[in-house]
Amino acid sequence: MADNWSKYWSEESPQGEVFVDSSGEKHPALDSFWKKELEHCSDAVRLLDIAAGAGSILAAIDAHRFSHVSACDLSEEAMVRLSERFPTVETTVCNAAALPFADGAFDVVVSQYGVEYAGLEAFVEAARVLAPGGRLAFLSHYRDGAIDRSHARQLTAANALLKQGFIDKATELVSAAFTDDRQRFDKAAEAFIPTERAIAATVKEQPHGVHVHLYGGFRQLYAKRRQYDLADITAWLTAMHGDLTKSIDRLTAIRSVALDKTELASLASRFESAGLKWQEPTPFFGSDPEHPAAWAIRAQRDRA
Repeated sequence: MADNWSKYWSEESPQGEVFVDSSGEKHPALDSFWKKELEHCSDAVRLLDIAAGAGSILAAIDAHRFSHVSACDLSEEAMVRLSERFPTVETTVCNAAALPFADGAFDVVVSQYGVEYAGLEAFVEAARVLAPGGRLAFLSHYRDGAIDRSHARQLTAANALLKQGFIDKATELVSAAFTDDRQRFDKAAEAFIPTERAIAATVKEQPHGVHVHLYGGFRQLYAKRRQYDLADITAWLTAMHGDLTKSIDRLTAIRSVALDKTELASLASRFESAGLKWQEPTPFFGSDPEHPAAWAIRAQRDRA
């Protein structure tokens, strides 16, 4: 898992946001949530961002105002990127379910689409490092919510590309087009066209995801194939096969950690056993008023 996420952070945009708006930028509802959530925090608090990625939360809250800010993530690449954006933040590469921090080390613990990847025990670990009077706030994936639904559609589309052999058929088509073998080309085209039509319909239904990049990219390369070497086109298709597989793995992982009410009930029990006051989780909405983008999870430890 660590290797998969390191590849993600090394190859995605510097921010690597999960929840974006129609232009592909970080959804403004995220910044609004965190600014409101932490606006009353004293500058003297010790803050920990778990599974911080490249620092989405820290960018929203002006992390420089706090006396001490730490961030941790399973991916070393993510921590490198965060350090570049926030040089004063202390970074640690670790598993969220085994935090290398002392009991009660932090006054505020936060996480955005992250802590849940390490399982429910990671929430208990977050509670362990929370100081008396401290509180935690998480935005966690919502089962059957807006993001989960989008990822489900992208996953279906990506799997369809693999199942229908789009890349193999595209590779044979373009290879045949570079020969004088008309019979080979006609056979390749006969195999490719039905698959191309099916994928085109999939792209129309789900216009976001790696399948869109693959489909559109090949169409452009094929139309301008005489401007390229065949080896370059086939190498691109091979690379896209790897990207497609990684995308399927990542989407599957994200969907597997989305929380439902049953898991939240279990989490409530664990928090209470860890000495925290549990607040009923609330749906966090973005642009879709019917399907939440996350669960807003909050809890607090009594003062000693």
